[in-house]
Amino acid sequence: MMRIKCKFIIGIVLIVLMLSVGIAYGQGNEYTDPQGRFSFNLPTGWKAAVPYDSAQAAYFVYAVQQGNVGELIIMIEELPFSASIDQYAAASEENGFKQLPGYIPGTQLPATVFGLPAIKKNFTFSPQTELTLQSEAFIFISGNFAYTILLDILPDYFAQTEPGFSQAVASFKVQGGALVAVQPAPQPTPTTQPVPIIPTPTQPTPVPSIPVIPAQPAPPTPAPTIATTPIQPPVTSGMNIYTDPQSRFSFNLPAGWKTAVPYDSIQAAYFNYSIKQGNIGEFSVLIAELSSIISIDQFAEEFNDTFKQQIPSYIPGTQLPTTIFGLPAIKKNFSFNRQTGVTLQAEAYMFICGNSAYTMLLIALSDYFAQVEPGFSQAVASFKVQGGAPVAVQPAPQPVVPVVPPVSTTSVIPVQSPATAGMNIYADPQGRFSIPIPTGSTTAQTTEMGVILNTPDGAGIVAMYTQGEQYVQGMVAQIKPNHQFHGQSQLQAGNKQALVELYSAVNSQNNINYATVVVTYPGTPFVIIVTVPADKYNQAQPWIQEMIKGISIR
Repeated sequence: MMRIKCKFIIGIVLIVLMLSVGIAYGQGNEYTDPQGRFSFNLPTGWKAAVPYDSAQAAYFVYAVQQGNVGELIIMIEELPFSASIDQYAAASEENGFKQLPGYIPGTQLPATVFGLPAIKKNFTFSPQTELTLQSEAFIFISGNFAYTILLDILPDYFAQTEPGFSQAVASFKVQGGALVAVQPAPQPTPTTQPVPIIPTPTQPTPVPSIPVIPAQPAPPTPAPTIATTPIQPPVTSGMNIYTDPQSRFSFNLPAGWKTAVPYDSIQAAYFNYSIKQGNIGEFSVLIAELSSIISIDQFAEEFNDTFKQQIPSYIPGTQLPTTIFGLPAIKKNFSFNRQTGVTLQAEAYMFICGNSAYTMLLIALSDYFAQVEPGFSQAVASFKVQGGAPVAVQPAPQPVVPVVPPVSTTSVIPVQSPATAGMNIYADPQGRFSIPIPTGSTTAQTTEMGVILNTPDGAGIVAMYTQGEQYVQGMVAQIKPNHQFHGQSQLQAGNKQALVELYSAVNSQNNINYATVVVTYPGTPFVIIVTVPADKYNQAQPWIQEMIKGISIR
């Protein structure tokens, strides 16, 4: 069993005020909608309250001694027509979030809720002068209904309540029963029982000189009646592109983070975040070479086991599936104590590309986590592996004369007679699909969604049974901006139609032009991506067509 080398000993000066209000994550009761539409685990500290608007299917408040400091809202909207999660999120942004006073959008990342493609949005807004609220929303579509799970809270309490909120989202289940059509648009300030939000006197106040990097956008919130210490607007500009000196990866480094000398050999890059009193957090990019083929879930389990062994105070938090660089990934939150009374909050994104496992790790003082996490999420969203395995999405192409023969947009890809004698069958272990592949192909990586294969002629095959057609569309959308499009055609694959699109891109690391064939099957969550050196594309066409036509999807 592979073990991950971890020495997460933070060499920073911790000059902070301790939190006086805590929350027990993972402890709570299951909440079931009275109409039987959904259920989830309600975190400790949240109390059911009477909704103040018909848009709210459920409404909860979080209180401290001085009063309520936040709200958790479930909203459901019946869709009059079919829409993707991206389309719905865009409409919510224009018609809902932007209408909030002082609205400042933050990050937006793909996620999953109840096994369905979702969008996680963070944002801040100011319902009144010198009062800022921090929000996080998860949005997904099930059937003809769009669900929004929303957290609105004072920034001082965001870091305490967000992990419990994320756990609630991870446990969310859609149940049977009649759904009530409601509109998830931000509402005006409620006229009955507004949420009195008062910060605890001993609660640490963010250093005024530190700008808050916003989180992602979300829906409505009542306006508090008592102002608290304002936090400066989030910084979304000022990012610089950081490129690894060994050209292994690049990403947008958020403002405020400074490059520092790594203190361990596993750190491919290391950065710290400082305020006047000293460093309050670190951001590391870790790369582990894999000695054997493992899935991202196995790697995440190893990560978890290693922390448990090396850090006695380790407290695991949420773990959610996501994507990075178009590849399956895992987002993990946890906390631990560096010394008595000092809690550090951490967030890690992990994914596997080729024979390397990448981990982007944020560790920060709990008081400052809410300020630096959104910028960290933006860095993760921009992360690109350079010169990676050709089965991954290629880096941005250089201007070259395309080697790949153009494909007619109306005719089928020209191919030779299928060479059935040179094909074997790959069967998905979970029984979701089987595909013909060239004899001699080897497995490079298996994931929960499918497999990555390498063929004898140097091609890469990605076959994935995803969480839905929207997920497939998201994968294809990541390819399009960095590739030159040559055309599309259709093939009959049994009782299904296959949509075949041809692209090309030059790998800037080895200056090789690759042809990328993207195959989707409308009405299914299945996708095939074939990447082959362009000078071998003609010879590969027979087995590519045989594979496309011979697919069997459950």
